[in-house]
Amino acid sequence: MRSVVEVNINPLNVYNLRRVTNCCPPHFTTIGFMCENTESILDWIYENLEGRFYFEPSRNDKSDSSLIGLFQSDRYLLGFELNSEAVLIALQLDIINK
Repeated sequence: MRSVVEVNINPLNVYNLRRVTNCCPPHFTTIGFMCENTESILDWIYENLEGRFYFEPSRNDKSDSSLIGLFQSDRYLLGFELNSEAVLIALQLDIINK
């Protein structure tokens, strides 16, 4: 008897819609942090999470009060559409970002 392996394909990955690139939508939960290794963070997100996310260097937009203190060039902004995914990566960020 042959075993069947179930493969779950995320449609957001297929259509390249998972990573939001233009700007962080206002309904995303955001996390600001110092980034040392962007590749390992992106790999972890793609392997362990399923929703849409935003990951870019923080911008000097003084009209956005959620970005206060994030105006350094080595700071990044990470945003998630699902609050649970933001909490999960916030707990793992120190381990991933090495």
